[in-house]
Amino acid sequence: MIYELEHKVLPEEVDAFQVVNFSNYLRWCSMTFIHYLESVGLDVRFNNGDTEFRVARLNVNYVASARLNDVAKISICSFKKMRNKLEIHLVIAMEGKVLTRAKMAIAFVQSCNSQLTFIPEELAKVLEKAS
Repeated sequence: MIYELEHKVLPEEVDAFQVVNFSNYLRWCSMTFIHYLESVGLDVRFNNGDTEFRVARLNVNYVASARLNDVAKISICSFKKMRNKLEIHLVIAMEGKVLTRAKMAIAFVQSCNSQLTFIPEELAKVLEKAS
């Protein structure tokens, strides 16, 4: 495991059955990546603000539900660096039980025109150390 974030399920994240609405797993995965960046001293904008990231794709395999007030652990398990995107494997678990497994693709774009660009060098260096 590379990084782990705990998150208590909030009232606005559940449906009428007090079960987490599936769309929140996207938020949690994205939020965990942002917290990871902050933990290694990086900002969400790279290259002096010229490069940003976007969640390009998120595949989530649902296993079990989290409920209101549960504390979930969102873990970044691995990174796979490609030319202009980053693939992140995550697991969301609670008390050792896997709730979801996710694969999130992060694309990098130029801030001025949103065109795809390469993985920022400052992030690439951090990823080398994490692997």
